[in-house]
Amino acid sequence: MDFSKIFEDDLPCDCLDKCFEDCSTVYMRKLNRDSVVLKDFESKWEKNQYRSEEERNAWEREIRAQGCKRICGAKGVSVSKLADPAHENIIMENIREAFTNTRRYRPNVAFFKFKQGDGLLLDKPSNAIKYHHDFYKSDTFDCTQLEIVKVIPL
Repeated sequence: MDFSKIFEDDLPCDCLDKCFEDCSTVYMRKLNRDSVVLKDFESKWEKNQYRSEEERNAWEREIRAQGCKRICGAKGVSVSKLADPAHENIIMENIREAFTNTRRYRPNVAFFKFKQGDGLLLDKPSNAIKYHHDFYKSDTFDCTQLEIVKVIPL
């Protein structure tokens, strides 16, 4: 897999260390609408491109100053692993808590499986969301090729 679109040559971090490919487990991600589009899989780093050049450069400097953990987090896309269907309600509640008070509230959640070559995952649990993973898209990632299990309202 190639990751040249998200990892430029001068990046001082090995964000893909300890990453793995998983095409058999269901993952969840919040959406802006009731279908999956590429914009739903933009990282914070990619979303930064829509700011003015001055804002973009200031944001990038701030992220780089915080070190590799922060840089890699900004280049990944947050997904939640649904290894056990019994955890669905817990994960849904985590997503509700994280996003109901934001101005860009996302009213739907997609359940999906990745295809081979889509990218790599990094297990990144936190106290609040123990099923959290960062997904690093490969250069050939195409969200229309995901195996969509279902999309439900949040």
